[in-house]
Amino acid sequence: MMRSATVWMTLALALLTPSAHAAGPLPEVAVTTCGQIVPKRTLGYLTGDLDCTGYDGGDPAIVIDTDVPVTLGYKAKLDLRGFTLKGGKYTVSCINIRSESKRHGVCEIFNGTITGAWQASVLAGKAHVHDLTSTGTGVGLYLLGKKVLVENVVVTDNFADGMRLGNATLRNATVTNNAGNGITGSKLKIYDSTITGSGTSDFCTSHPGDCFDINAEKTKPKVENVVCGTSGSSSSLGPPSGTWGVCSLD
Repeated sequence: MMRSATVWMTLALALLTPSAHAAGPLPEVAVTTCGQIVPKRTLGYLTGDLDCTGYDGGDPAIVIDTDVPVTLGYKAKLDLRGFTLKGGKYTVSCINIRSESKRHGVCEIFNGTITGAWQASVLAGKAHVHDLTSTGTGVGLYLLGKKVLVENVVVTDNFADGMRLGNATLRNATVTNNAGNGITGSKLKIYDSTITGSGTSDFCTSHPGDCFDINAEKTKPKVENVVCGTSGSSSSLGPPSGTWGVCSLD
């Protein structure tokens, strides 16, 4: 009986004692210069607005695109802390480091505004983007991973699509007045969002049936409590009728 009690006490203490491998807070680094790399599993944060308009630096031996203001390593995070980050080809990229190119751009970006990129505000794979505004750029959010999560974002007045996504879940998104599609994705789940005013570019107006508020390329999107005007697919895998029947004008 004494041995049994000792064994149970040992097990109980093991369960209550934190593991030596338990995840703690990430190390932090201030992001203060254009071209900065936030290392893997590190939290980068802005200390003020950072304008990288026209930035074209970067070491091609290290990074894939040499005009990205902020590059995030594998599982790194960027906290904008309410400030604005501006400029570059992709203002923030999570798939830019050559040695990490097969890690599918796992990162988290949040809490501020990104603007002024001529390709996209954010380029990533399996990303969590939240509490963010993207405006005045090419594509707002370019997130092509299989498990993308976008929450509490405003994506407006961009020159191409509001979002280009892979398999993604969106919650509390306002996607308005983007010149291309509002949202394009292969498999979409959208909740409690507004997606309107898309397709104002010359291409969209001259190619009816190619631009939608929700462009779900392969499968019917799951939509709950969403305000949108049009849905459909520019892919041959889209609905035979031309629309998915989930928006008010379908």
